[in-house]
Amino acid sequence: MTAAVELNTRIETTEHGECVFIDQFDDDIWLSLQVRGGSARCTLTKDQAREMIAAIQRVLDHNA
Repeated sequence: MTAAVELNTRIETTEHGECVFIDQFDDDIWLSLQVRGGSARCTLTKDQAREMIAAIQRVLDHNA
């Protein structure tokens, strides 16, 4: 029997009540933004998620 792996991640933002959710969605990545008064979600392929990680890393490295 295979143990279930919890992949859902919730990241609180600097704004009260706002957060980002990341999870697996079939073979893709589920990205959800919760903000006051609304929300948005999208699915990304693994390649698109890697592009997002690279973009975030460039910003982090620039401000290091």
